[in-house]
Amino acid sequence: TPALASLYKSLKARNEDFEVVFCSMDRTEAEYRSYTDEMPWWSLPHKSPALGKLANLYGAVGIPHLVVLEKDGSVLHSDGIGEVSVDPEGKNFPWRPKKLVELLPASYIGQDKSEHSISDLNDKYLMLYFSAHWCPPCKQFTPKL
Repeated sequence: TPALASLYKSLKARNEDFEVVFCSMDRTEAEYRSYTDEMPWWSLPHKSPALGKLANLYGAVGIPHLVVLEKDGSVLHSDGIGEVSVDPEGKNFPWRPKKLVELLPASYIGQDKSEHSISDLNDKYLMLYFSAHWCPPCKQFTPKL
């Protein structure tokens, strides 16, 4: 929480348009109160019925968990904790992921085993399949592709 509090102050000082909403996993109201009393941000009520739904929706299986949402509610970044640890002052906030075109190489190997321009994939849905020849589940799945 100290790292998040420091980030929060930095972003507010720069007038960033954001808010943090604390989703408490505390067991008791007393634990919840002792924690929220020192926080400068919003929070869900203790034992809110929305808590489980939000945790499931955003993959909060372990804590701490910080998810960064776009203004429309879509996930911008699911590892906010990692982003805060790498960028504690939020200089790159809201940590938008790089566009796929920035990550892919300029060329790829086609089905004909020759090199092709990545532009051949423009306007196509892509599925990036990560696999290895030594992986038993991969060996079972790959023929189904």
